[in-house]
Amino acid sequence: DEADRMLDMGFTDDLAVIFAGLRGPVQTLFFSATFTEATTALAQAYLRDPESIKVDSEQRANVSELV
Repeated sequence: DEADRMLDMGFTDDLAVIFAGLRGPVQTLFFSATFTEATTALAQAYLRDPESIKVDSEQRANVSELV
């Protein structure tokens, strides 16, 4: 969750080490409410055929949110 925050917090090198150590077929998912240019670049660098799913405000579920 919040892939962009991982990059903001300086985990880019750590992610590179993790991706380098992966063997065999893997499924990698990035979740974030905001995808920055850095997050998109990371996905392009380490993921094979990355897909992006965007939810427009019109497509959001009609639920009540209480805080």
